[in-house]
Amino acid sequence: MKINALKNEKVWFHMKGNTIYIQGEIDGLNPESYLNDFFNQVAKDFPGELIIDLTELSYLNSRAISSFIAFLSKRKPENRIYFKINEKFGWQKRSIEILASLDPQHITILS
Repeated sequence: MKINALKNEKVWFHMKGNTIYIQGEIDGLNPESYLNDFFNQVAKDFPGELIIDLTELSYLNSRAISSFIAFLSKRKPENRIYFKINEKFGWQKRSIEILASLDPQHITILS
């Protein structure tokens, strides 16, 4: 799956194999403007399993969570998603557990 990398002043997204790496901070007033486009591109060519690596994402605001929810709702029900988190950032475990509760059979948290 070929996904274009995305970078702005505070966040960087890139994909290698079936892993999306998200690094930096997502704290802007309108992260949907770039997140939705990126996730739409991913959803179009979604592999059977996808790892979303957040281990270097230090902050994610609530508006960005909405984009993650929209992405998760667009995937095929049989597709599996693994969120790789860094427990050093306490918000990750709390926020990603909420996302995983949307489909606990197909969304898994990796530490």
